[in-house]
Amino acid sequence: MRVLRRIIGLCILLITTAWSLLGCNSETSVTPDPTPLVVWEYKNETAFDTVYPEGWVSDILRQGILVFSPEEVAYELVPGPTMTVILEPPRGFADVEEALDHFLEFGPLRQDYVITSEIKPIQLGQYEGLQVGVAREATEMFIAMKGVITAAETGKSNIYYFVATAPEEQWEQGWPQFLAILQNVHFNE
Repeated sequence: MRVLRRIIGLCILLITTAWSLLGCNSETSVTPDPTPLVVWEYKNETAFDTVYPEGWVSDILRQGILVFSPEEVAYELVPGPTMTVILEPPRGFADVEEALDHFLEFGPLRQDYVITSEIKPIQLGQYEGLQVGVAREATEMFIAMKGVITAAETGKSNIYYFVATAPEEQWEQGWPQFLAILQNVHFNE
């Protein structure tokens, strides 16, 4: 009986100590971190490294095009969040802004997407880059989509486009996963 009381007392002491160390009290509310738990790493010693969420897969569609998406999006071909990474070798663009303009003109803007935000500077890995929002309204053939395109030029003058897209109603849910991928990029060239 004495041992049981001692164990219970020790448990209560440990719980209250942990509670106070965490700064918790009955008046404190804890807001969960919106960034998902990422458990898989993508490593490519000649291109870049990053992480992606559990339940997602990476697939090289062809040389220079890599796609990260949830398993059901990749294997069951259902609409969902997708991060497509496109490597464009040096093509003589004056800077990353000119490359991004060209990419937009001959890619998303030709597929009925519209630009939804100003082009803004962003850090992508160890390089300065640019980021812009895009969207497409629903049509008879396509569902409404939202996206963010992030572009950066590496030291070898390669341009990387990280194209995050999701159906409009899944965008808020997908954005933390996209952000985790972007925030963990490290270029190896």
